[in-house]
Amino acid sequence: MKLVQAIVGLLLLAYPAFVYLGVQYQFSNSVLAVILIAFGLRAILAKTNPAVAKIALPTAVIGLILGVSSAYFQQHDWLLYYPVAVNLCLLFWFAMSLRNGAPVITEIARIKDPDLPIQAQLYTRRLTAGWTFFFAINGTIAAITTQQSLATWALYNGAISYCLIGALLGGEFCYRKLVLRA
Repeated sequence: MKLVQAIVGLLLLAYPAFVYLGVQYQFSNSVLAVILIAFGLRAILAKTNPAVAKIALPTAVIGLILGVSSAYFQQHDWLLYYPVAVNLCLLFWFAMSLRNGAPVITEIARIKDPDLPIQAQLYTRRLTAGWTFFFAINGTIAAITTQQSLATWALYNGAISYCLIGALLGGEFCYRKLVLRA
């Protein structure tokens, strides 16, 4: 089961590259089939892990809808909106957690430390707010790239966006270890 989850995760991580290559080299139907299978498996597997189901299930369903729409209308443009949808789902999930209950990152931190100190809770709340802002900006840029060339779309959504996420994760990790000494 974990192997299938890892394969599906890698396939969806490479989604922009698959779309780009599929459109550029005229094998869109083959790529679309792989993408639809990956989204279908993601939807099924989401039910086995409640911790990720909040985000994995809606994004898988949206991916299936966009993929089926692309096949039905025979237009690859539908596939370009998946990164926008993922950012909107994450934005909504993070923002709602700030409003109702514990922020997402607080909940993640409580997995390691159930008795999270109040200072850490305040920090994870601010961090959740920061990620909320990031998803708003990243989703906006992803939406703008849908109106650009396919190469620009793929470059941003398949490389630059991932680098920005990595930089935020790495920067936060360094800040936490070097400044907060946590």
